[in-house]
Amino acid sequence: MIRYLVITTTALLLLQGCGGGGGGTSADGSGSSSLGSLGPSQIDMQPNQSYTVYPGDKVVKTTDNAEITISHTDGHNESTVTLIAGEAQIIRK
Repeated sequence: MIRYLVITTTALLLLQGCGGGGGGTSADGSGSSSLGSLGPSQIDMQPNQSYTVYPGDKVVKTTDNAEITISHTDGHNESTVTLIAGEAQIIRK
């Protein structure tokens, strides 16, 4: 339970703390929905698939047991997130 809280808190701080941003794609090449600049889009994350997220994107758990890993390189805007367990969504602005 503590591990989950640490991972979730870290994810939220990294993804929300960077401010505005935009688009991006997942590892499989899928990007934002056809809404484009009209509004946010949602991407249902698949287990063990990596997604690239940018400042302004949010990762939201949709089940209580959701766990993700986050990989970030200093000096880069983007981070890579991978769903380990449960269900989660990426909300792109």
